[in-house]
Amino acid sequence: MQGRVLGGLVIDRASGDLGGAVRARRRRLGLTQLETAELAGVAARTVHAVEAGKATVRLDALLAVLTALGLQLRLERGHAAGGLSVEASELSAGDERG
Repeated sequence: MQGRVLGGLVIDRASGDLGGAVRARRRRLGLTQLETAELAGVAARTVHAVEAGKATVRLDALLAVLTALGLQLRLERGHAAGGLSVEASELSAGDERG
């Protein structure tokens, strides 16, 4: 899984930055943290925490932010050291849930 790109955005826990990818997607969409929070139904501080890579962000809040930005999260057991790969990829038009 390492190095593979899906939808232009792949994050591997060992080498990537999920928060940075979320921030880049939000900026690409021209949204502020507050606007993203409103779309996701979370507090603006939650969006800030996701982008800062805080380990204390609740999973439901993270998923809400990702969904608001048209991203999905995929966890996969790593092949190398038995670790986990974390991947955030842009949803294709057919994958969006509404």
